[in-house]
Amino acid sequence: MSSQVIMQAVISPSQELYISEDTEKGKATLYCLDCNWDSLGKAFYELPRFYRTTRGCKLAAAKISGEKLKWMKP
Repeated sequence: MSSQVIMQAVISPSQELYISEDTEKGKATLYCLDCNWDSLGKAFYELPRFYRTTRGCKLAAAKISGEKLKWMKP
């Protein structure tokens, strides 16, 4: 399986969310929503999660963070 980050959103200087595209030959493409690690561990303990679309990832990220996010390419 190959994974490549396609979008990221910064919540605060120490917290960011990112969406990666996970592909495997002969299988459907999945999109993974994940966050970075800081000195205390993961900012959101329920991540990583896989979705079928980037839209699903964006909606879940907004719900998890509780705010509107601005997504950009890395």
